[in-house]
This record gives sequence, C-alpha cells and structure tokens, in this order.
Amino acid sequence: MSDYLVREVPESELRLWDELLKRAGQSSIFSSTRWLKQIAETFSFALRLLTVEENGRVVAGIPLFAGRRLGVDVIRRPPLGAYNEITFFHEGEPKLQKRSADEHSILASLLGHLEKKYGRVRFSLSPDMFDVRPFLWRGWTAEPRYTYHLSLSSTDLLWENLSSSLRRKLRANEWRFERQQSASSIVKFMDQAYQRTQLRLPAHPSMIERLCERLMGDGSAQVFTASAEDGTTLAARAILMGRPGSAIAYDWLAGAPYDRDVGSANHALLYHIIEGLAHEGITQFDFLGANTPSIAAFKRQFGGELRVYFDVAWFGRTWIRAVERMNDAIIRLRRKV
Repeated sequence: MSDYLVREVPESELRLWDELLKRAGQSSIFSSTRWLKQIAETFSFALRLLTVEENGRVVAGIPLFAGRRLGVDVIRRPPLGAYNEITFFHEGEPKLQKRSADEHSILASLLGHLEKKYGRVRFSLSPDMFDVRPFLWRGWTAEPRYTYHLSLSSTDLLWENLSSSLRRKLRANEWRFERQQSASSIVKFMDQAYQRTQLRLPAHPSMIERLCERLMGDGSAQVFTASAEDGTTLAARAILMGRPGSAIAYDWLAGAPYDRDVGSANHALLYHIIEGLAHEGITQFDFLGANTPSIAAFKRQFGGELRVYFDVAWFGRTWIRAVERMNDAIIRLRRKV
C-alpha cells in the first residue's frame, strides 16, 4: 500500500493548483482559485486547499473552508449551493479496478487527516463522484441529494425535451429579457423569499450582492431578468460559468417578487438563458439542486437527466451531531420539505 502525504497548500502556491486542474482537463468553477478566493474573501472563510502526494507527485486535492463552531474547529459547506470537488490526478489511463483501488486508498489518507484535525466536517461532493463507500466505511454519513443535468448540444432537442405544459407557457411570449450589470434585484428577491419561510439568507444581503458583482466583474457570473410590459421585474436569475474554455454553466441563484403574480416569467427567463447559452457553445447545464418538491417540479419540466450527488459529514463528538441534526430538522420544517 502506498504511503500518502496530505499537505495544506500555502496561498503562495495556489496558482499551481489551477495549473494542475488545467492539465487534468478539470473545468468546474468550484475548484478554481478564482471562485475559492471570492468565497473566502466575501464571507471571511479560511480557505484550506489540501493535496495528497505520493512520492512527491500530487495525486488528489480538495478545496475546503475552515472555521470554528461551538468551540471546535470545523470544515463548513460554503453558502449558495456549491460543490467541494475532490479531484484525482491519475497517471495515464489506469484500468477501472486500479483506478478505484487507488482512489479508495487516497481517500482513506485524506479523510483520516480531516478526522484528526477537525471536530466536524461537512461538504458536498460533485455528481461525478458517486462512490461514497470510503466515507461510509469510516463512519461518515452520506446523504443523497439530487440535481438535473441538461444537454444543450441541440437547440431543436432543447425545445422538444420540454414538457408539453411548459411549451404552452413559453409560447405566450409576454416578457422582456435583459442582462443586468447589477445583482441588487436578485438579492432583494432572495431575501424576501427567505423571510417568508422565517429563514435567514446564508449571509447578509450586501455580502451576497458583493459576491455576485465580483463574479460578474471577472466573467464568472451573469445576471438576467424578465420584465413585464410596464417594466416591472418579475424574475431574476444568476448563472455561473465554468472555468475559461469549459462548456458547462450552472443555475446558481434565482428570485421573484412575492407581491405580484409573476405567471410563467421564471420559466420563460430560464429557457431564454439556456437557449442563449446553447448558442454560445455551452453544452451542459447543471441546475445545482432539485431537493425540494416545488423546485424539483419546476426544474423537471426542462427535460434534464436526474443526477445524484452526496452531502458527506463526519462528527468527532456525539453532541455536535445532535446539534447539527436539530438545526437541519428546523430548516426542513420551515421549508416544508
């Protein structure tokens, strides 16, 4: 069995991480230092980029965010629905069984390091990582979550794959679509939605707006709105783009006013965005979650493929697990999941 070294990469070496990802053909924005730095700076999180080395060669890595909660060091999930992707850097093209065995060994070292250093660890794997046995074998929890992936390779199929009811809604063509230079409208709508369920946004609205606009500034995010004939904004949506040169985009944030009937504006706006992305050469669209009945029903109409991903967690102390479960139960109750 190989001996692996788990190392925390200092900030001065972060650029090397992007180079590794580029050579490996990894295109997710959630692993890029561009995204990681923005999240860390906006929310005052401590970025921890862990790599696993074998004989001086990096064989895997994962970016995480550290902090303190209830008096213990923890790894926390970043807000606003992102994955914490574990990236493996294999040499050549190993056979499937060797690839699986190597990844299991690497994970054993990585998870062992996290268990020793932190009292609680929680993060979300990407849909590309569906083998969670190494987590379960060590006593971690792995809760299945769901999203839809939509192929944008054909605009004709894009329309045909819509549900019949959604096609009827879209033919109304009652809205004006615009790309925005500000994120103020979407953050306002999100805040209203959380208040209606007696929940708070993951961060102060001003922080979320600042994050959106920073990402818009470097081309990582785009914000669109759908307006009625009188100019009233009826829906707003923020899309995350993949790393430069990638062909994937993500349905990141959404909001609509609750003091007016918005009709099918949300549906029309999302289809307008998806169709535009397809024309720009984007071939994959990740809806970034379909885990509550109303949101799942909305996203299902666009004809994507259901994909599973996992929220994984480890608790070093029983009382921390009890507190976390109670908090999760309260949130589910308020959201009526």
